[in-house]
Amino acid sequence: MKERNKTAIIVAVIGGFATVGGSICGMVLGNNYGKNHQEQYIESQISNVNGDNNTVTINSVSDLVAEYNKLLSDNETLKTQNVDYFNDLSDASSKLKELEDQMGNIPSISYNNVALSINGEDVSINKNNSLVTIDGRDYVSEEIMEKLIPDNQSVTIKDDTIYVGQVIADKTSLLNQDIIMDQNNIFLIDSITDSYGKNYSNVFYTRTSCTGEKSMVLVLNRKYSLLKFTVAIRDNADIYSTGIITIKADDEVVYTSESLNKKMEPLTEFDIPINNCNLLTIEYAPSSFCIDCIIADIYAYN
Repeated sequence: MKERNKTAIIVAVIGGFATVGGSICGMVLGNNYGKNHQEQYIESQISNVNGDNNTVTINSVSDLVAEYNKLLSDNETLKTQNVDYFNDLSDASSKLKELEDQMGNIPSISYNNVALSINGEDVSINKNNSLVTIDGRDYVSEEIMEKLIPDNQSVTIKDDTIYVGQVIADKTSLLNQDIIMDQNNIFLIDSITDSYGKNYSNVFYTRTSCTGEKSMVLVLNRKYSLLKFTVAIRDNADIYSTGIITIKADDEVVYTSESLNKKMEPLTEFDIPINNCNLLTIEYAPSSFCIDCIIADIYAYN
């Protein structure tokens, strides 16, 4: 090839580079994404050419900008996904901690096969898992519980209460100074012992060593129809003395006890009709000054 033609081709190629380079610079400078890192990315896509017979290919600037913007979008998507993954991990860690706490609160439970004997007599029951211990506290099967209760008593579960015998609702204790209208030689005492050595707490007792009548009047405001109480004789009572309890509902006698003495066992009376009375009167008549009477577990109910 002649020298002159070579020179012409080289000049043409250089001129072509100059034209393309000028166009690229103009577009980059006129574009809103003309940031330094974008320019570096575009420049990295332009090849340097030396020598003869080279084929030169230059990427489209618009394609480069579009690809760069796609990379930016992908990067933002990855950031969002990373935030989501972190939140998911935090939630999972929180749930794991909650499960660990629940595992720590699981009670200790053990089952045992126990038999039943009452007064030396073996009682037939299903021994399989008849006793369960939960956190050191023992629970027996319903079958065992029923065997331990006298035949003349029933067992009823109602309103979160196990009733042995009669189901009593809407009851109120009468061992309450607020409902006492009048009181004569009947006192509320914290602790006292009966003639059989049984100790009672928070009960009424009649002080027969004091002269005068032994009585009290309680205000029930017509709320209750029945009465229940336990009566016993104090341990220091004279063995030959006696006493009688009388109960009145609005001055009408509704109950008179048998003759009470030191040898009698504690006696429980229930379902005494008080007829929704307004005033309930309790009277005690001793035969001597040394036979104090104990009135325990007294309450009115419907």
